[in-house]
Amino acid sequence: MITAGCDVGTQTTKAIILKKDTIIAQEIVSTRATPEKAARQAMDNALSAARLKPRKIKRCIGTGWGRKKIKFADRVVGEIPCLIRGTRWFIPTARTIINAGSQSITLISLNQKGRLLDHAVNDRCAAGTGKFIELMADALELALDEFGPLSLEAEKEISISSQCIVFAESEVINHINKGENVADVVCGITQSIVNSLVTMIKRVGMTGDVCLTGGVAKNTGIVTKLSEKLDIHIRQIPHDPQMIGALGAAVMASEG
Repeated sequence: MITAGCDVGTQTTKAIILKKDTIIAQEIVSTRATPEKAARQAMDNALSAARLKPRKIKRCIGTGWGRKKIKFADRVVGEIPCLIRGTRWFIPTARTIINAGSQSITLISLNQKGRLLDHAVNDRCAAGTGKFIELMADALELALDEFGPLSLEAEKEISISSQCIVFAESEVINHINKGENVADVVCGITQSIVNSLVTMIKRVGMTGDVCLTGGVAKNTGIVTKLSEKLDIHIRQIPHDPQMIGALGAAVMASEG
């Protein structure tokens, strides 16, 4: 059976096509201000990559911030169930899931059977999100893929005290104008993000295998420093961590 999942986020929209236990196509597009159009584009691109006609999709589930705009979905499901199913599809032992997306962070705690114990969502402040990293990278005139590795080259950590994007950007520019090393400043920004994540983790608790998902999981500096701060090994998803919500939706679609 061929199923699909579509995850419309605030910044990116993802689509995955699943055939039995194999991902046969996936696509990421920018959501912009048109979530309905982005959902259709992502799915059409994925169908094209898989060389499939829409009628070949037995069932499709939509999820994410803009899930109600996915007109072709057979039904829509909240983000948390999809994140759980997608993460545990790769790592069945996952008990703590940290999903750091473009504009929100979700902490999920599970029992041994994978059932939800507790969760917390930070959607009122951009600290620790992908948008925060993107704006800090822009302020330093760095490409996003440079940000993580550069933080690991620091000789010292420059303290960034503000969690607000506007004030943090001002701090960063001030440090650069004082002649501080860019890698040291990036290290400070990274540690600030990690501190925000740890604060949320303390609210929910942490147990068992810990997984980091969402676009922020691609940042090697954050993964490394979060592991050090928590003194644990963070399990890496052996796939694009941005696709986990869409994958979970496709898995749920395959189960009826």
